Amino acid sequence: MGAAHAGAHWHFNDAPDRRWTMYVGVQGVAMKDFSFLDDAGDGTWSALVYAPVGLHYLGASGFTFSIEAAAYAGERLKYPVIPWLQLAVGWHF
Repeated sequence: MGAAHAGAHWHFNDAPDRRWTMYVGVQGVAMKDFSFLDDAGDGTWSALVYAPVGLHYLGASGFTFSIEAAAYAGERLKYPVIPWLQLAVGWHF
């Protein structure tokens, strides 16, 4: 399986505590040999759309954390929309 994502997140920073922000996004995805594709394993690439909605934390020390719910959509999927949950932990420097 291989995939490449490219897109953007838009953060809503109007809260008093700007360390926590809600965001939405959209990404284009090129994916190869994914089990949710109709022709998994044949080596072809598929174009998909990934649309997340999430909550992001950025700490003063650089620690980052986010949790998001998203959906994959594309013509060659076995199902019209694939739900996705993601938890990400990292460091911003």
